Parts: sequence; structure tokens; C-alpha cells
Amino acid sequence: MEQLLLEYQDYVLAYRLKRMVGGKLGPRNQKLSLQEYARIRLRRMELAGKLVSTGMEPAELSELDDLTDEMNYGFWYNPRCVSEFLHAVLFAGRDVVFFEEEGFLKLLTPAELQRLGEGTRELYNKYAACFRLASPGINPEVLERIYQVIEKSHVPLFIDELQ
Repeated sequence: MEQLLLEYQDYVLAYRLKRMVGGKLGPRNQKLSLQEYARIRLRRMELAGKLVSTGMEPAELSELDDLTDEMNYGFWYNPRCVSEFLHAVLFAGRDVVFFEEEGFLKLLTPAELQRLGEGTRELYNKYAACFRLASPGINPEVLERIYQVIEKSHVPLFIDELQ
């Protein structure tokens, strides 16, 4: 259960990041509640299972893609997604303040910062590692080390939406 709540937390942070950047890069939909996210997650799992087991019609594949985008599913951990987002941010001339710890922490509310306390450094390190996934031509050994940083980080459940 904790893993699914952490997935939702990743969704919320990706949503806030996209909202911070704004413009065409901002979220297309309202932020999902935990219940809405869970419902969409179940539908996405159903479609992904169908894709693997029996194949899909084009409309179902399109729905799967749309749900993946709406959920920010895999956003932080997929080098292609992170790279495309960061490229779009830089191309649009948007402020990349979130690359620095102080800027990234602007994604959090005062209550969340208080709950995290000294854990803000580990939170930033985890997501900074995710940003490094976007490095062009990354060496497979470096990529492995980046994933190790991400996997070893332990960020607690802290967002307001889960309190």
C-alpha cells in the first residue's frame, strides 16, 4: 500500500512541477484526488494487461497513452519522459529554478516542509537524480548509478493530500 501512496506522491510532485513551469507545459487537467488517481490507475493497469495479453484496438491504445499522461505515470523514472520535459522547458525559455534545491522545494507547502524537516535534502537528491536521467548520451554505468541513488533514497509520505 505504501508503494502505491508513494506513486501518488510522485504524481502530485510532477503535477506541481508542471504547474510551476506553466504555459503549454502545464497540466492539462485538474489535479487528481487520491481516489480519482486510484480509479484511473486501475483502468490503466487493466489496459496495460490487455496490451500484453491480447493486444488492443487503436482507441484503447490511445486511452492508455492518455491515462499515462494524466497520471504522470513513470514521469520521474523514465529518461525519455524527463528528457522531453526538460527539453521543452528549455526550448520554451521557462525558468529552471527547480534544478536547484531551493527552487525545487518551492513545490512543497510550509506544512510539508515542516513534516519533512531534515528529509528535504534526501527528497531533493532523489528528484535531482531523476533530472540527471535526461542527460544526453548517458553512459550505461552512470545510468545504473543514478538509478541506485533513486532506489536507495527513502522519502516518507509527506504531502498534504495524504494527511
